[in-house]
Amino acid sequence: MRVSLPTTILALAIALAWLGWSAKPTEAGAPGMAQITDKVAPGNQSEVIAPGQILNQGESQGPYLGQGSFLDQGQCQEPMDGCAGCGPCGPRWTFTAETIALERTTTRSVPLFVPTVVDPKPLDANELNFPVAYGPKVSAIRHDVCGCDVEVAYFQVDGFTGVGLLPGTSRMVTDMAGTSLLVNDGTTRYTSALYNGELNLRRQANEWLTLLAGFRAIELDERYHGMGTDAGNPTLTDFLSTNTFNHLYGGQIGADAEVFNLGGPLQINVLCKAGVFGNAAQQNYQLAPSGIPLDSFATRSCSQTSFLGDAGVVATYALTKHLAFRASLDTLWLTGVALAPEQISSVNLRRRTDVINTSGGVFYYGGGVGMECRF
Repeated sequence: MRVSLPTTILALAIALAWLGWSAKPTEAGAPGMAQITDKVAPGNQSEVIAPGQILNQGESQGPYLGQGSFLDQGQCQEPMDGCAGCGPCGPRWTFTAETIALERTTTRSVPLFVPTVVDPKPLDANELNFPVAYGPKVSAIRHDVCGCDVEVAYFQVDGFTGVGLLPGTSRMVTDMAGTSLLVNDGTTRYTSALYNGELNLRRQANEWLTLLAGFRAIELDERYHGMGTDAGNPTLTDFLSTNTFNHLYGGQIGADAEVFNLGGPLQINVLCKAGVFGNAAQQNYQLAPSGIPLDSFATRSCSQTSFLGDAGVVATYALTKHLAFRASLDTLWLTGVALAPEQISSVNLRRRTDVINTSGGVFYYGGGVGMECRF
């Protein structure tokens, strides 16, 4: 079982969801519920609303709460604690669950296999294209009655896999100095996984804009494996393996802006986030000529600064009072990370040196569909 900070944040989101679903609604007349007491009915100055009395709905939009506002009976039938003093009533909880589909860019150019003849094209790392990968995305927001909310969010996409093949005889590049192994039918496999956890504080700036700030943890794990049949002995296999692990921790700020809402069931929001992170990166390198491990390196770096930019569009369509369909478009840009194939150019086997390369960058784009529940 995977244990990490992003999955710990996921566990916290699940705990918040359980608490939200198990919480009993406030009963009528219970302590903390907004009461209607001794207010003069608008449009009928001679009529006084007694404590607990509801104004005739044929004469007004709803029971008068004072301070020039009306309670919308269609949206808030169970007022929350203190809602009469802090503003209009709203949901206590918002939960979202989506299935997201993302694509990601390839790495920079790094020669992996170079043919021994002139005509065939070399196999390069930037040719290892990733197909669309899928994963879950969930969030839970606890709404404060005075406009300050706490959000816990998590997503993961761990199905990125790119493969390559170069038939015939070629040289498998093993380090920055051009050291290589002569192999037949070179093959590559490149996998990548992204895990993300967030804890944000959200505050509404005005009717259409919400600002946020919080903590974010990201893990980017990658594995590259190149192999081929040993040209000198077809019964043996030569392989090269590089693994990288990026653990990013830092703060972020952002905004959630409502750009379309005509009072109907459809609402569209634009979100953006940006943050600076410290990256504790690790690299593992192993070379095995003829199937026998010969060279192995493990390097750790804790001084790299990384940047993340996150932007997207979310559309929700209300199906009922509490449930809505949700669709999103997402983009994410991450720089200052170690990508597995790019580590080949940081190893020098002749000098026995290895410096982890954390100058990589990756861009994700895609979208998701799911449901949103408010109560």
